[in-house]
Amino acid sequence: MSRRFFTILILCLFFIGQSAEAQSSSFGSVSTTQTRVALGEVEIIVEADTYVPSFYMGRAEPTSGNSMRAISIPLEADSSSFIYRWKLNGQPLTGNGQAVTFPAPIGDSFVLEVTILNNGVFWSERSETIALSKPEIVFYEENALRGIGTIAIKNDYSLIGAEASVTAEPFFVGKGNQNSLQGSWKIDDETINTADWRKLTFIRPEEPNAKYLVELNIFNRVNLSEQARNSFNLHLEI
Repeated sequence: MSRRFFTILILCLFFIGQSAEAQSSSFGSVSTTQTRVALGEVEIIVEADTYVPSFYMGRAEPTSGNSMRAISIPLEADSSSFIYRWKLNGQPLTGNGQAVTFPAPIGDSFVLEVTILNNGVFWSERSETIALSKPEIVFYEENALRGIGTIAIKNDYSLIGAEASVTAEPFFVGKGNQNSLQGSWKIDDETINTADWRKLTFIRPEEPNAKYLVELNIFNRVNLSEQARNSFNLHLEI
């Protein structure tokens, strides 16, 4: 080969190297991203371990700081060899079973993820954003003969007789936190002490007003995020 041919070859290799170097500096290093292909589908079901009255037909809702349970449901699959890896807001949860129990974090929502392995091989995964509710107080009239009614007192309640009893139900508080709940009643900003904070009996005064504002505040000494407030107007026939 001639000296000229070697010179041309060296120049070509030089420019190819320069071109490759420029591409690397402009766009950075090249990386390959692999997408995992799911072999099946999975659903997540959540259950809250919070309080609702026995007559309530709805579901218990999850609230911050209280225990809840998540269950992974693989669809149309033999799950006998499955291992489940759970994450809450990106952090691993203890356990590798189909169900996991954990306290709901503080906030309005959180992200729950499950990845399923079948004999060590990726099978499927799912991520769900779980909304958190707040504890609520709902008032019900209590009758000496019929017991606690099932129709909630909304904004107004009328006292027809000489006295009336009201029961407060604390929806969506932790079942295990019942003993640590405390409540404080007020009537027209005057604190009313009761033996049981869930119950208030109002006796018609000799010179009643036409309307009273009845309020109840509850809080939990253990779970500080667990608190609620509600009120209603008590109307008296004068």
